[in-house]
Amino acid sequence: MAELELEQCRILITNDDGIDAPGIARLEKVVSEFCRDIWVVAPAVNQSSCSRRITQHRKVVCKQRGPRHFAIAGTPADCSIVALNGLIPGRQPDLVLSGVNHGANLGEDLALSGTVGACLQAVEQGIPGIAFSQVEDCALTGEDFWHCSDTHLAGLLPRLVSMLDESCATLNVNFPQSGHGH
Repeated sequence: MAELELEQCRILITNDDGIDAPGIARLEKVVSEFCRDIWVVAPAVNQSSCSRRITQHRKVVCKQRGPRHFAIAGTPADCSIVALNGLIPGRQPDLVLSGVNHGANLGEDLALSGTVGACLQAVEQGIPGIAFSQVEDCALTGEDFWHCSDTHLAGLLPRLVSMLDESCATLNVNFPQSGHGH
């Protein structure tokens, strides 16, 4: 795998919380500081804890929600499959970013995580991925909840992308509770 240049990447952003979740908008905002070739393909509704499940016995419906934004009636793995197999015209994405998930994906949660599952599905097709999650803090709501990921994502993203190679094709990042507002 050649070293990825973030500014030159075509990036697919997805999640498991759904296309209207606040975490995906936050991720897209940060990524747009580095890259202009961004595509958002995410579940139409929340699909948390569905791991790498794919839809088999019903149609996976895709609806365009704006320029380069698509809602999929399916799982995060479905989103990766659809996006990487014809939805995005021209060349395939170089990188999949998933999240920012509302809640941690640590330990045994990894086996259930749709956030991580979307990246693992992309790796099956030779595309590296990074999953991002914000650890919950029940005392924080609204903007305060996202303070840690909002503060550190832009600084971490280039370094994380530079870490991806054949031996490390997927990274899972969990932002700790911020303590902001306490």
